[in-house]
This record gives sequence, C-alpha cells and structure tokens, in this order.
Amino acid sequence: MAAPPASATISGSDLRVVASSPGRRAAPVSGPRLGFRIVNAGSGKCLTVTGGRVSDDSIVIQRKCGDDPSSLWRIRPVLLTGSVRLSNVRSGKCLTIVGDQVADNAMAVLGPCDSSPARRWVVRRPGGGPFTQARLQNAHSHKCLTIAAGTDAENAVAVQYPCDTEPSRRWTAHPAADWT
Repeated sequence: MAAPPASATISGSDLRVVASSPGRRAAPVSGPRLGFRIVNAGSGKCLTVTGGRVSDDSIVIQRKCGDDPSSLWRIRPVLLTGSVRLSNVRSGKCLTIVGDQVADNAMAVLGPCDSSPARRWVVRRPGGGPFTQARLQNAHSHKCLTIAAGTDAENAVAVQYPCDTEPSRRWTAHPAADWT
C-alpha cells in the first residue's frame, strides 16, 4: 500500500511552503517549480481546468486527481498583501472569479495574472494552523472558493460562496511529486 501523499503547509508570515507526511521530517518544497494539487476537503477531488483549456475564462471544476498539468497549481505569495495567486501549471493563468463578480455562485475561471484583487486569494487557516483544510477567500469579493452545491460529483463547477464551515469550502494542497 502506498504512503499517503504529503500535504503542504504555509507557515509564518512569509508563506513558506513546507511538505510533510507521517513519519517524515518536514522539508521545504519549491512551490513555483513543482506545482500542487488543490484538493477539496468535501469531495477529495482536485481543482482542475475544464478540458485542459488555457484561455481566459476557462471554467474551473473538480475532477478525480491525476497527472494532467491542468490540475496542478503554483502558489505564489503576493508581496505586502497577505494573499497568494494560484496559477495553473498548464496555462500559466491565475484562478479568478468570472468578470470580477462579487455575487454568490459566480464561477471560478482562469484569468490573467495581473494586479487585480480578484486574482488574489487569502488563505484562512482554522486557528492560524497549517494549510491543511484551509479556506481560500477571494481578496476582491471576500467569498470562499467552493464547489457548487457542495457536491462531490465529477466535473462540478467551482464557485464562490460566503465562507462558513462546510467541508466543500475547505482545501488542502499536495505537492505533485508526492501524489501516488
């Protein structure tokens, strides 16, 4: 039986990414070169770009985790903001909310990695702990990334919704190299 994948933690104010797993000592991981699978706590599925598309406004969904680069993300701190950008490894584009909307259930899509607050996400960790099951709150709308209706269905759309304790609004990051 394969060991469980390591999970990433973001510790301290410098957002240093660290990988660890049971029985292994934590070691720094180079997030920008490696990539992470962003896994929904409610469904266990990965945040993925529909059909591996690379254009602006490509819809973001959840799918069974695999090796496709469209399901890998880089976590990049945005200096002096306390937020991060999630850029897709395949496209290089950033996770954002369509049309910079603030409405409930507005879809998550790809967009340019520019200075818009809609492209930034604040990692909200319960009790200030590690990135394990953190909420990702959009810096523009102040709403959390979730899966529509909290479903575990394959290809369900990622949207924003008011932050609460629902499992579908929590995410973990797993270094791609550790996924088995």
